[in-house]
Amino acid sequence: MKNKRIFYMLFIAVVLPLIFLTQSALGATSTTSVLHDTYVDQGLPSTNFGTENHVKIGSNGQKLGFILFNLTDKPTNYVDAQLILKITTIVTEAVLDVNVYSVPNNSWAETDLTWNNKPSYTELIETFHVDYDELMASTGGYSISINITDYVSGQAVSFAFATNSTESDYCGFTAKDNINLPDSYNPIIQWTISDIVSPTGGDDPPYWRR
Repeated sequence: MKNKRIFYMLFIAVVLPLIFLTQSALGATSTTSVLHDTYVDQGLPSTNFGTENHVKIGSNGQKLGFILFNLTDKPTNYVDAQLILKITTIVTEAVLDVNVYSVPNNSWAETDLTWNNKPSYTELIETFHVDYDELMASTGGYSISINITDYVSGQAVSFAFATNSTESDYCGFTAKDNINLPDSYNPIIQWTISDIVSPTGGDDPPYWRR
């Protein structure tokens, strides 16, 4: 009986505070805005679409989307990073699967990119589903969230978007140059932040992010 009482006292004194600390420590978030967002079109290989309202993806693989983020402002104590896009356009009654790829080259700019000089994309990160009926039922589009925590260790990061569909349909997410929609529709990275301070007192990330 005495051992059980000691166990309960230790649980209340040690374990419960840690549970509440973890919940509060991981509750804060911050965001990074997109630096470049555009698409390229195989049918117009030398045309730049850097000022378009949407980043378009599809058309039998002819339209590829690209986005780039400058990560110099990322929090040092992040524990999770989500790429958030706002799907706001799709043609006909299409259902599309969009593949998200990592792009090793971060030296491109939205005002210069064309099909002819597009960077190569490599690792498949995730595939998300875009449905015409779901978009039509939404109010102003709907958000897609992609876990990119394993890809944001550098000072910049780029992603490419493509479909495997052989149809002419395409979809698109809102680009930052879209003046018809609020900035909250723009692509962002959302960081989940830990408030736990490094044991050294410096800016090192928590041990689980090293």
